[in-house]
This record gives sequence, C-alpha cells and structure tokens, in this order.
Amino acid sequence: MTLVIETSQMLRIERHAERSGREECCGVLVGSSVGKRFRVSSVVEAENVYEGDRSCRYTIDPQRLLTTHRQAREAGCEVVGYYHSHPESRPEPSGEDAAHAWPGIRCLIIGRTAAQGWEARCWSWSGGSGFREERVEIVDEAG
Repeated sequence: MTLVIETSQMLRIERHAERSGREECCGVLVGSSVGKRFRVSSVVEAENVYEGDRSCRYTIDPQRLLTTHRQAREAGCEVVGYYHSHPESRPEPSGEDAAHAWPGIRCLIIGRTAAQGWEARCWSWSGGSGFREERVEIVDEAG
C-alpha cells in the first residue's frame, strides 16, 4: 500500500502542525484509490476538539468530519485517510493511536525528529497484529 501526496500538501500539514505548537493537529486526507495506491487530492484541516491533554491525543471535530465525507462523495472522491502530528516525538503510533484505530484506515503521522525537523510516516491498523507501515510517496504537483 502506498499513500501518494504532493509536496505542497505535505507542507500544508507541516504548517498546520507548526501552528498547533505542542498540541496535536489533525485532519482528513481526501482523494482516490486505485489498487494499492491512495492518492491525496486535498488536505482538510480540522480542529482538535479533544477535551483533555491535546499534546498526546486528538479528536477530529465531528461536524467537520461529516461535512468532509459528504463533500468528498459529492465530488466523486473518498476519504483515503487521516493525519495528525506528534509534536514532540517520532511519527510512530502511540498507545492512544492504537486504542482508537479503525481497521484498514490509513493514518499519516508527522513527528519531530531532532536532526531532520518533520518526518512523515503512514500506518494502517490491522487489528490483532497491530499497525502496519505503508509507503509514503511525496510527488511534485505534476507527478
């Protein structure tokens, strides 16, 4: 499985994470799938409405989520996954991520690394065997 995302979309997610500071940012990845490739055509930022410590947990605003799903269907697209940030750790699923994961749904996590700044990795929950990492392909707008 491969998540294909344009450079400009990755930069948008990184800027969202920067604006969120020490709180996790979150959003929706809209696009289409062909075989084992999931191409992102738009990134929809959402508010993290989690009522507790947002530095290690997020909840996508439910109204934004419903609206995004409806708009994607109307446009002939689909929700191909979700994204969130780990503001002070690597982009690897946490225990919180595992506790709230949905089978087969891609989750792009961006995390801070000391040497490189933001790093992006994509994961899907496979149930009993945990998370499976998926390939992230960052392409130019023409790609």
